[in-house]
Amino acid sequence: MAKNGYIDAEALRMSPSRRLMGEENYAVWKKDMMTIVTASGLDKFLVEDPTKPKEIENDKNATDEEVRAWRLWKMGDAKTRLELSHNMTSGTWELIQFEETALNCWTALETHYEWKSNSAKFKAVSDFVGMKFDHYPSLDKFIAAFRRATERLNDLDIAPPKDWYSFVFISCLSNAFPTWADHRLRQNRRAENMPSLHALIADIMHEKSLRNS
Repeated sequence: MAKNGYIDAEALRMSPSRRLMGEENYAVWKKDMMTIVTASGLDKFLVEDPTKPKEIENDKNATDEEVRAWRLWKMGDAKTRLELSHNMTSGTWELIQFEETALNCWTALETHYEWKSNSAKFKAVSDFVGMKFDHYPSLDKFIAAFRRATERLNDLDIAPPKDWYSFVFISCLSNAFPTWADHRLRQNRRAENMPSLHALIADIMHEKSLRNS
């Protein structure tokens, strides 16, 4: 239900596992949080808003219209700040609990986490390009780790073109499955598109079953 022009966001709140826990999920949380406040009509409180009304604090010369506009804005800002708190753990909320506005909270989180995100991105890329099949005890374990690595790149908004996933996957398996890898690359030269990672995983699992049969 809309109140004072803002939609109640309670139904849009994140599950405990999606709330801001720290650097490890900040990038994903930030996108989800912006989606929630946008759906709630509160996104303007997380940016420098040129339509923000004149601040009226004990101004006896303010008109009734100015007072109403300022009170409505403060109400929206407080609601936005409350929504932030509902979608964070108690530990992460402590970082910003004394900030006076929702925008100050948002900016403080960006300052705290985004300088760290570059190191997280560097590690995610390094882990991905450095993957080796012989570092894992089985093909299943390697595939699970490879999927997690691609998901991490996607979560950090640094996903390469999808073909890269396929090329790296084939490269990682080229020593253990040289005939399979060569065949897939030859197929690609004859096809318009590189097989998807999903298709390659299904194919290598089939190859494994043939070896074991």
